Amino acid sequence: MNNTAYSRIDFFEQLYTRYHGRLVLYANKYVHDIEVAKDIVQEVFTAFWKHTEGQEFIGNAKAYLFQVARNKALNAIRDNKKLLHEADGPSAVLNEAEQSVLSNEVNPFVSLLELELEEQFEQVMNRLPQGCVEVFKMSRNDGLKNKEIAEKMGISVKMVEKHITKALRLFRKEFAELLSILF
Repeated sequence: MNNTAYSRIDFFEQLYTRYHGRLVLYANKYVHDIEVAKDIVQEVFTAFWKHTEGQEFIGNAKAYLFQVARNKALNAIRDNKKLLHEADGPSAVLNEAEQSVLSNEVNPFVSLLELELEEQFEQVMNRLPQGCVEVFKMSRNDGLKNKEIAEKMGISVKMVEKHITKALRLFRKEFAELLSILF
């Protein structure tokens, strides 16, 4: 097997692993049937595989996948009008987390992104030392100045600055990939 074929397969597997679940939720937002949404996503990845055959990878694969999922979901609705009126159908079985992800009526992708950001934010916060977390929350959540934080915690202003710098450094490192995707 040549390197190009292997790279294509590897790239495809990474995309599938990363986006399959999110695409199912995204498609379900339109069709209100999780099984239909899963079928749609299967078609999306099949279309992606066929579209990239003999070509370079698509520049923004994520955007392509979500756009194709949206189009296929809308086609499914058009082809099967009853999906529009199944409010008590299989979508009622979705768990609370899935429902919250799909809560943004205007743009479900925004809800998915918000959920992912919140999860990643919590993971980073859990990796910071407790004192660093307290200082960071006082600075960012409570809007306190460094001097006020130092007085409240009984530490120097320099120590407050070190805690904030440490937290920001870790956040920049952890969110670098996500920021490069967004911007």
